[in-house]
Amino acid sequence: MTAEERSGEWQALSFELARHARSLHMMKAQLAAQLPDDLDLATVGLLLHLSTTGPCRQGELAETVHLDPSTVSRHVAQLVRAGYAERAVHPDDGRVVQLQSTETGQALCAGFAEHRRTFIAQVMAHWAEEDVRQLTHLLARMNDDVDTLRPRNATGTRSTYPTSTRRTDG
Repeated sequence: MTAEERSGEWQALSFELARHARSLHMMKAQLAAQLPDDLDLATVGLLLHLSTTGPCRQGELAETVHLDPSTVSRHVAQLVRAGYAERAVHPDDGRVVQLQSTETGQALCAGFAEHRRTFIAQVMAHWAEEDVRQLTHLLARMNDDVDTLRPRNATGTRSTYPTSTRRTDG
């Protein structure tokens, strides 16, 4: 493939990724319409993380989802106030406070994840299983490669979206 052809491929991919971002925005808007009035989509993203990965410190949550700690603090306050999350003492170290989703939060996340899966299943209903599997594999590969470009913090560790939290069921 010539450099010019390769450049055309990058341009086509860039166009399709931008188009996909617009589609995701539309999907998020549809999902947001299903949320209780006391939550917004960004807040639910944090709750989904807590529900999926289990209890964690607020600072860890901010680092993992690549949000400013003050932003996470506001969202966490909203989740706690609404009863979807709670603060709990770490079972092994009483000095550490962790955040965890409540049963109400877990139920909300389960419904949200099911709505998202149903939407994606509708969109891709005519796709062959192998095509879905291949797309999933390629997206995971691309996300992992993007992940390698994340900046490192002062300790040398990546500061956003660790690949170890990547899920295939939610």
